[in-house]
Amino acid sequence: MRSLRLMGTHGILPEERLRAQPFELDLDVYLAGDPETMDLGLPGSTSECHVDDLTRTVDYALVVQAAAAVMAGEPCNLIETLAEKVAGSVLAIAGVACVTVALRKLRPPVEADLGSAGVRITRSIPSPDSIPSPDSSPDPHSIPIPHSIPDPRSPGRDVT
Repeated sequence: MRSLRLMGTHGILPEERLRAQPFELDLDVYLAGDPETMDLGLPGSTSECHVDDLTRTVDYALVVQAAAAVMAGEPCNLIETLAEKVAGSVLAIAGVACVTVALRKLRPPVEADLGSAGVRITRSIPSPDSIPSPDSSPDPHSIPIPHSIPDPRSPGRDVT
């Protein structure tokens, strides 16, 4: 889906929270399931079963409603957080395995002549193979070890 334009009150500055501003979304939705069972009967398909059936895909109206609900919902300071929320709402729709969200703020509050400011993220539902079983012990080699990174707000300080 391309160029879904929605209004929202997202941003850090007070004026961004007072008056709705335009955002634009591109959403690439990837279907769950075996490719043969998801065959939509399009030219070049390899399955013997060609079915033009909405129940074999995801209704894009539901995707638009999910994204619109997030954009109209609780304000976010960062467009990165907003994109994560949109991705989560789309992934909650039955049949969606993965989504790429490109989110653009069309009137960013900068003094330059900037057409938009945005982010692009891709998120997916974890496969059953990647979810550890409750009775498995953690692999000590896969535990992330916290490390210090510079704190941009306070030169000379680190964040752990």
